[in-house]
Formats: sequence, C-alpha cells, structure tokens
Amino acid sequence: MKPQLIFLPCAESPIWWLVEIGQLQLGFQAGTGWCICSKGQFISISAQEDMVSMLPLLELSRSIFYCHLEKVAQAVPDLPGTAFPEMLLIKCAFETSVSDYWPQKAMDWLDAGANIPEELQHSLRVLTKQRWASQRLRHRAMSILRKSAKK
Repeated sequence: MKPQLIFLPCAESPIWWLVEIGQLQLGFQAGTGWCICSKGQFISISAQEDMVSMLPLLELSRSIFYCHLEKVAQAVPDLPGTAFPEMLLIKCAFETSVSDYWPQKAMDWLDAGANIPEELQHSLRVLTKQRWASQRLRHRAMSILRKSAKK
C-alpha cells in the first residue's frame, strides 16, 4: 500500500490524521503524541514494534513527509508538540526486516539528512552482519557508519 498524505481531524477525539496507508492511519494528538488507528483501535507509538505497519512511510521521500508536517504545523500551531519518531521507524526497518527492501528505504531517509544516534549506529552495525543482507546493503550501511563517524 502506498502512503497518502492527509490532513483530517478525528471526529471522536482531538487527533489529527496525517497519513493513510490502506486502512491504517497515522496521527498526532496534542499532549499525547503520535498514534496509529488500525480497524478502529488506537495505538500510541512508544516502541519500534509499533512502527511495523508504518514501514511504507519510508516509500515517501523524507523531504516530502517533513514538508507535509511543516504545513500541518503552520495550520495548527499548537498541535506538533512532539517530533515524529523517525528513529523508531528507521530502527524498525533495520531490526525487523529479513530482506533488503525496508533497510534500503530507511537508508534513503538517513542519506536525506537524519542525524544518526549511537543506538541507530548499533543497529546498522548489526545489519552489516546479517546473513540475509546483500553485499550492496552491507556496504551501504558501512558507508553511512563511516560518514557518521566523521561528523
């Protein structure tokens, strides 16, 4: 499913839905933070496991996604009080994948300017040792690690 950027208030609660992926929605609630709605159930995002269903976000370019968030922030100034949990999404791609697809997409986001905290560097190091990871993926991960060491 391809993610669709939306900007809709939730009728039942003070949640603003910002992305739709099939029947899933990603939203933000002032004071509570980021959440996902799946089949009418609301899940607060607190761990990387919560982000598995949001991996298709990585198919969007990082700049397009953050441009959308900036437009939302301008329209509803009191809404974005918490930054999007980008590192949970990227870490989820690195640590739950069993193919190159999601890690490659996550690395596209990293190449687009995301800071690389130590815990994410650890995930990249682990990724370079996965048997299922292609040589191309391992080399790209090592390249990102080298670049982050220079910063």
